[in-house]
Amino acid sequence: MGKWFMPDEADAHTRTWMAFGASEEIWGAELLPRVQEDLARIANAIARFEPVSMLVRAEDWEIAEELCDEGVELIEAEMDDLWIRDTGPCFVLNGDGRLGAVDLNFNGWGQKQDYDRDALVASWVARRSGAK
Repeated sequence: MGKWFMPDEADAHTRTWMAFGASEEIWGAELLPRVQEDLARIANAIARFEPVSMLVRAEDWEIAEELCDEGVELIEAEMDDLWIRDTGPCFVLNGDGRLGAVDLNFNGWGQKQDYDRDALVASWVARRSGAK
């Protein structure tokens, strides 16, 4: 397989993955709409410069579709919350430029919150992106 390396976070990349997964249980009914608006605002800003793939639960699809611009690719997926930086894969490259993904086995930050669906996000995104 050769050696794999993680590019610097400031290096150019081809896509941003996000999750429109804010849950009322965690964020509260009052704050939830603001969190969803902020997620869409961030995605819309990034989408002006590179592709954005946004994971969206079926029950949140309509609001995500309303808030996100056409440049944001919405993808139906299951998740517990929005923290894709923690739940998603770490993308790596090998010497030939092949894309790989590392699943760090997310456990709800030491089982502090529900994570059954979040634990599957990294492998799901890796498969969807074609990463080894």
